[in-house]
Amino acid sequence: MRDLVNDLFASGHTKILLDLSGVPSIDSSGVGKLVASLKVAEELEAQLKILQVSDGVRHVLDISRILPLFETFGDEDDAVAAFSD
Repeated sequence: MRDLVNDLFASGHTKILLDLSGVPSIDSSGVGKLVASLKVAEELEAQLKILQVSDGVRHVLDISRILPLFETFGDEDDAVAAFSD
């Protein structure tokens, strides 16, 4: 995932929405990759948002105290509308 996000940023994309609807749980490695991707986005003044966070992923991000770092959305249209120009 980190490589994909980095490739998107390298290609000039500045608005990335990660759809996690197919991710039932996440481990510390996945959390690290999410945080690293967010850090790259911030360094590039890009935007990274998360869509469809499952209860399992939300729980891990919450107990890791990382959830507040991310903008999360349940609806794709709402997420897309939240990107600033």
